[in-house]
Amino acid sequence: MDRLEVVAAVVPGQGFSLEVLHRYAEVMRDYVGEAAVLHIGVATAEHAVQEAASDTLRVYPEDATRAQIVNQLVAEAQGQQVLLLDGPVLPLTEPAALRLGDADWTAFEGRRLLVPPHPEEAFTPASLEHADFNRDVHPESPIAVLVQRSAFLHVRGLDERGVRAEVLFMDLVHRLRRASTLREGRSDGEVLDLAVAVPGLRSKHWETGRKFREQQKDVVAADGSVYRNLVTWSVPKELRPVLVSVAIATRDRAAYVAGAIRSVLAQDFQEFELIIVDDGSTDETAAVVSSFADPRVRLIEQQPVGISHARNVAADASVGYFTAVHDDDDIMLPWRLSAGLAALDGDHDASYGSWVNFDDETAQLTLHLTPVGFGHDLIAHNGQTPGHATWLLPTRWVQRIRYDETMSSAIDHNLAIRTVLSGLRWKHTQKVHYLRRLHPSQVSQVDARRQLSGAVLSRFSATFSASFAGRKAMASDGKSLRYPQTIDRSRLFEDYGAYLPDHLVHRTARLNGLVGKKVLALDLHERFRLLGAEVDLDSGRAVAEVGGVADISWPDIVHIRQSGLPGIQYYSQLRDGGEHTVPSTDPRVWFHERLVRSVRQLAGSHPAGAVVVIEGDQPPASLDLDNRDDASPVVFARSLSTNWGDLMREGWTILGLRHVSDAVTMAGGLGRQSLGCHVIAARGADLLKASAAGGKVVQRAD
Repeated sequence: MDRLEVVAAVVPGQGFSLEVLHRYAEVMRDYVGEAAVLHIGVATAEHAVQEAASDTLRVYPEDATRAQIVNQLVAEAQGQQVLLLDGPVLPLTEPAALRLGDADWTAFEGRRLLVPPHPEEAFTPASLEHADFNRDVHPESPIAVLVQRSAFLHVRGLDERGVRAEVLFMDLVHRLRRASTLREGRSDGEVLDLAVAVPGLRSKHWETGRKFREQQKDVVAADGSVYRNLVTWSVPKELRPVLVSVAIATRDRAAYVAGAIRSVLAQDFQEFELIIVDDGSTDETAAVVSSFADPRVRLIEQQPVGISHARNVAADASVGYFTAVHDDDDIMLPWRLSAGLAALDGDHDASYGSWVNFDDETAQLTLHLTPVGFGHDLIAHNGQTPGHATWLLPTRWVQRIRYDETMSSAIDHNLAIRTVLSGLRWKHTQKVHYLRRLHPSQVSQVDARRQLSGAVLSRFSATFSASFAGRKAMASDGKSLRYPQTIDRSRLFEDYGAYLPDHLVHRTARLNGLVGKKVLALDLHERFRLLGAEVDLDSGRAVAEVGGVADISWPDIVHIRQSGLPGIQYYSQLRDGGEHTVPSTDPRVWFHERLVRSVRQLAGSHPAGAVVVIEGDQPPASLDLDNRDDASPVVFARSLSTNWGDLMREGWTILGLRHVSDAVTMAGGLGRQSLGCHVIAARGADLLKASAAGGKVVQRAD
């Protein structure tokens, strides 16, 4: 029999001690008996606790959260069933009603409940009153959850974002229920509310007020998603299950397939496998795919049978719960997989999005939006289906319904419509998922006539069984569907240009924070072009640090992503010139961004104030900023410095003042000292420039 694994996380508060921890561990060992394995994780830097570490007690860094501790303990567990305990959940005053004993689970009011074998020895609330275990005990937030380890890891554990620290278990239970809906009604988790059997748990000391309960319920309800920790997760990579299979069918695309593979490897969500089915290529496609050493890339070669068969082969070989379709000549945007997963909830099984076409010679970008609400109504209206390479759907649906191997074109339209007829529920992510390459040899160009006829026949098959009135009503409803409102058509190059192929753009990278560490880790010394720093002059602490690296290629993007280093942004400009130039190695760009941030910050606290910008990263001694008091008009003082190129350096001092009149007075005085400065009002976009000649103040619109 598989042994139950019991996991508890302790985040010490005031009054915590090794003695308290030992007492808790002793009671817990009695509690679980011989029928289960106990794991207690504690976040502390206390040396005595670290020395007490054992198979039962695991010590984590003092800044580790409960969510991180539980997630790692569950990932490392060996058993299939895990009981998660939310802090000290032992009965406190009531006699034993049930017990775990030899795994003898007893039903009580429809729930399985546990109590310790020796309640008279259990601790009381007072014995741990100084240990902050952060419990959230109330009916909608259970204090124990019995869950299948695989189900827990499937939804990617407790949410590690701080916004849910008070409702971790409530949130988990709701997500497990949604996942059970997606997974065809499987029961992946049980709620074990000990307080049902042991009212003593709800003593006044631990009681959570009704108002707080209702607020937390609203917090959980506000996010209906299933999957969390998609980009960053504390669980070691080797213990993370594969959640998505990316499927590519290819033939004679040696010139493009490497770019498609790299764009998948550069995803911010990394728990995927990439299955590439080569449908009888006669060029170097197979060799190109095999050149990738990443173990997640799998190549399946077959004789030329057809693209439909190749896609079915990929589905049959997939181990990921979801399939993300991708084409061999397109570029998957870095957030495509995480966006597709984040959109799923208990009411939707699959997701889709929009895409941007790009000309492979001119880099011209064209946005293609798909309506929100793909289903019968949209099909009846115009037969439109989601872009194939935006799909994320359960793999089992592809394995069951399958691509129609009698068709050579429009197979995606056909399958999408049949999924709707079979009950699959689609949701729009309202994001752009990929860049679609326009070139002469793509299927939609060489087989356009059959593409069109296949799409028309698929649409007809979806509506022919309805009455004329029914088809008309569906078409009317489909016509009223809206398009995404979150995608800015005017910023296509700014938002997506950095991910165009290398032959179209020059690309730079911005490193935000820990610049030295990142440059060393990524071995980018020779291309390092800019170092910028912002320092709070009052505390002497660095507010921001930025680095600029030039000549970033797609292989570099993959390397940077797989390094796991956060805080890296990409900028690009067209290789043939053009109007799009936003290099991250330009010090003026970074200075302007930090300046705008300072102005907005001041506007939030002092709308009538203004920011004074002084040339030079050290303020003039005449201002005497070190000795200012509460009556001083200066709210904050910061210095910005940049080093770039061949030993080039420039700096500025930024001062936030309470009122624009104070700023104008200061600027006038500095102007008479021949010091260059500008004044920017927090309200509006007026720029006041102090003239170096006599301190004359000139106002103009910025």
